Amino acid sequence: MEVDTRADATQHVDSVVLRKKPRLRIHGGNLTGLISLGKQLTTIKRETFKKKYGNLLSLIEVEVHLPAITALAQYYDSPLRCFTFLDFQLAPTIEEFEHILGLPLEGTTPYQHLEHHASIATIAAIMKLQPQELEDKLVTRHQELGLTQGYLEQYLQHLADKERWETFMDVLALTIYGIVLFPRIEDFVDYTAIDVFVARKIRSENPVTAVLAEVYGTMSFCHERKGKKILCCVSALYVWMTARFFKGAVNIRRPSEELLCQGLTTKEGSEWAHFFASLNGGKIKWRLSWVELRQPIQHCGRFPNVPLIGARYGINYNPLLVQRQFGHPMKGAPSQDYLAAFFIYYEDGHCTEMLRKARSAWENVVRAEKDLRLGVMDDEINYHTWIRERVKEIKLPFKPIVHQLANEEPSQEPESEEMKQLKIEMKKLKKAGHEMKEMALSFETEMNQERWKLAEAEEEHRSMIKQMEEYIEEQEERWRLMEFGERHHALVKQMKDHIAMQEEAVKHWKGSFSQLAMLANGAIEDIPKMVLDAEATTHFFNPPPEIMLFINHCKWLVGEMKAFIARARK
Repeated sequence: MEVDTRADATQHVDSVVLRKKPRLRIHGGNLTGLISLGKQLTTIKRETFKKKYGNLLSLIEVEVHLPAITALAQYYDSPLRCFTFLDFQLAPTIEEFEHILGLPLEGTTPYQHLEHHASIATIAAIMKLQPQELEDKLVTRHQELGLTQGYLEQYLQHLADKERWETFMDVLALTIYGIVLFPRIEDFVDYTAIDVFVARKIRSENPVTAVLAEVYGTMSFCHERKGKKILCCVSALYVWMTARFFKGAVNIRRPSEELLCQGLTTKEGSEWAHFFASLNGGKIKWRLSWVELRQPIQHCGRFPNVPLIGARYGINYNPLLVQRQFGHPMKGAPSQDYLAAFFIYYEDGHCTEMLRKARSAWENVVRAEKDLRLGVMDDEINYHTWIRERVKEIKLPFKPIVHQLANEEPSQEPESEEMKQLKIEMKKLKKAGHEMKEMALSFETEMNQERWKLAEAEEEHRSMIKQMEEYIEEQEERWRLMEFGERHHALVKQMKDHIAMQEEAVKHWKGSFSQLAMLANGAIEDIPKMVLDAEATTHFFNPPPEIMLFINHCKWLVGEMKAFIARARK
């Protein structure tokens, strides 16, 4: 969709064009099929999907009003990486996008960009396809290799019909990465988006910084290199915008409903330009209930700000400019040294060294409470004075709107002394009001710090309780082991006593057996002689039958005993 935001498109609006505005285009993508596929997941499976991939299913249901994004893009201040308005600045932050995407950064590795594509075998393994089958489905569009949205949706329906839900969730996430998070070509998932998904799936890298990098990268590319398309996750940017610009609570799934209540969803680009031209710092929602009270990331490593590594860009953003978004007042003007720009477009090449430095910087993340650098803010220059000078330098797309009643006539009478005195008093009151506001902001900051300290103390208390519970559990385990050891020793002693008794019994029976063996040996030696003597004294022709029977039995018995002894010796 293309929205015209040039001068001739705003002539009926009560504002004046101050600078030439780029003509920008956005395509929102066809998400109907993906939404329908996502609804095939049961509640439990949706929760499983959310744990793995964050709020992707919610993001695809966000109804983005594209004219709002193109109008907002006109206020992008590329050198400072923020949106600059009349008397305030806003910028999407890591902490805000962590919540919008549902992927906390703490304890994870941000996206690294390895400068080479994932292998077909790796992607095929994730999609549960044969490598050749996947390779046959890859097509080239605008010199980019990838998969069509139509093929992926057909494959997803096939997986759903077969109830292969694990693979279904992975392929659904891959498709959303290419169509919503990292869009490049309409209805097409290019290899760059696939690489970011593989980094999440295989290496557990967090895509939050990459999504934010694409927002800043595409905005800077459009303003500095005359790019024509805004190519980033407009759903996340839209949720962030509505959360900051509209006072009501914004539902991440249906931010358009809040816009509808205020009558803005049907407005054209010129009317959105009118809306942004009427903004001032008092109309912004500076505190978001869902942004945690912990201190934001202030800079990384040797970078004066925060380097972001994206899918197609490497770029910085400046937390110094958005302290009000975390409940802190702007105490002076930001030092130019800490706003140094960092921007690389991977297609230009020669970015390996800068990417290496950016990756290394993320090994040393410094949050606001530990930022000990001097001269970060110049408190001798008032922030409001500084931003007014900034506005004069860069010019805004539209002059701030000043409403005046139609029947009101400008006064031509000379100003009286009383009026002059009244104006002086008004200036004093405004100054006092400004000081009170600064005091209130300072008090709020202190309160936030106290809340943060209290939260830390509670966390420490919970940690101590957990340690005590673990210690008690460890002692109970040791006691159980000691009891088991005592029972083991008693059993060993009992076994030793039994073995000793058995050894005594063996000795007794061994002695008895030895005596019996001696007796048997003697018998074997003596009985044959005695039998021979008995035979010799027996009458040869008429021996008594009983005697012959006894002699034969003795011979048989001696033979059996000799045979038994021979077998035993073998």
